[in-house]
Amino acid sequence: NLWAHKVDVDGFGVLVDRVDPDVLAVQELQVPAAAEVMARYRYHGLVAHHDTLGNGIATRFPATISRLPMTYRSGWSARLDPAGWPDLTVPLEVPCVHFGNPVTFPWRRSVDRRRRQLADLGPRLDTGAESLVLVGDFNATPRWPLYRALAERQGDV
Repeated sequence: NLWAHKVDVDGFGVLVDRVDPDVLAVQELQVPAAAEVMARYRYHGLVAHHDTLGNGIATRFPATISRLPMTYRSGWSARLDPAGWPDLTVPLEVPCVHFGNPVTFPWRRSVDRRRRQLADLGPRLDTGAESLVLVGDFNATPRWPLYRALAERQGDV
């Protein structure tokens, strides 16, 4: 989570260069940070926004990247195929999501929004992909219902 306009864009670029991830998932993405991602990754799906709604995913090697329609803020998904990824033996699905903050007023609306987001994500989790890694900002700890629902569904969170 880049924390919208509060991100140190130069520091973010240095961090990406130092860690050198093959897959980079970002939330609260704004234009300056999106430029840093695009300068480093050829394959990406990114939507920069002036507030907390921007997000995206980028990959070092070829991937099929698609928008993941969800309530409030959509996510992204990258499908990595072993043909383009030397260390993979089976395809890997990497959905990237950013669930709404559970304590935003009015509280009831934020809880309903999160439930709808989870319902929207369900079909992507049920695709039967041999390997799936769900990434993003869940705005949840193990005590939150959303976290528990994902843990029950996926078996490993």
